[in-house]
Amino acid sequence: MKLEKFRRKNPRKIGIAIFTVGCIFLLAFVFIYSSFASFQTNETKTLINGDVVDPGDLYFAFYVDGQISKTMPGKDDGYSLVSSTCTNGASVEWLNDEWAPKILNLTQKRTKCTLYFEEGYPVEVIDNNTPLPIINLQSSVSLDGRELVEGEFSVFLINEASGEVVEKMTNDAEGIFNISLTCTEAGDYTYILRLVNESGSGVTCDETEYTMHVKVVENIREDGYYWYNVVATIDDNPVFHNSYKAEPTSVTIGAVVVLRGENIDNYEFEFQLTPLNGAPGEKEIVKSESNGSIIFSKITFDKVGVYQYELQQVVGKYSDIKYDESKYVITITVEDDNNGHLSATPEYSSSPIFVNEFISSSGSVEGP
Repeated sequence: MKLEKFRRKNPRKIGIAIFTVGCIFLLAFVFIYSSFASFQTNETKTLINGDVVDPGDLYFAFYVDGQISKTMPGKDDGYSLVSSTCTNGASVEWLNDEWAPKILNLTQKRTKCTLYFEEGYPVEVIDNNTPLPIINLQSSVSLDGRELVEGEFSVFLINEASGEVVEKMTNDAEGIFNISLTCTEAGDYTYILRLVNESGSGVTCDETEYTMHVKVVENIREDGYYWYNVVATIDDNPVFHNSYKAEPTSVTIGAVVVLRGENIDNYEFEFQLTPLNGAPGEKEIVKSESNGSIIFSKITFDKVGVYQYELQQVVGKYSDIKYDESKYVITITVEDDNNGHLSATPEYSSSPIFVNEFISSSGSVEGP
């Protein structure tokens, strides 16, 4: 009774309330439908019965890798259509060259077509025995320490299940490996990418192994037409970082001292070798041998370059000796054979022979 009395006294309020609730339900329906059901798109090129038309009352929903999307992937984005459904008895024929759906049997308005895309590349074949190439997969290699050479590194593609090497690829001049694989039937496959050093000595190879997953899905149309979708992914970024370093080399610098007018066995002379402009090694002073030989310590070189040293005699304690004050520059050129070996070649500004002279008590220089 109270409700009936309220309805008779407040018809306008009741009408407004009903109208408000109706609007809320309508807005909720539109929101849910537009967000989760389908997307009308005037950007999707659509062929209906062979003619290109604006979709109009034709609606599309897109799923990319199982997730609903407001846009359809582009032709060069690395996806392919794996399935489709339409309401009102319509169907989709996918035209890959045009990258567009052809809608067949479209007879009613507000038809909705749902297109499902997955990462991969479609390969059309006549029967199941045609090999299926996997395309556009790459790996790369870098080399620190010297210039990379085309073909010096190889990557093996190994079937994880059998351990069989199914493909071998060599790097191009830019360090790229173009991965090419063939399959003969649908299934899930796992492969290992492993780098092999075929470049010789001096190279330390990256021992990282990368896993490649391959999924081949067979599709069969009612008219017997076969096609496959091939999805291939590689874990992480398959880049192999290698380094090159040649074995060090060394050089021993030597000279000779002679003494005019006296037996050199009775004297000991000192000589100094000084690195110039940051050349390897430290300044060193050595004494001459009894036979006049001058031998410095080995100098080790671990990188390519041109290095210079200055050689001179240290004026000593003997008052009866006139010291040769000549200076010699030794240039050492270090080269790499790119096969792990350095070589060092010394070149003297002139023959490093120091000539000292004995001075007699009378003050005259003795000797021939």
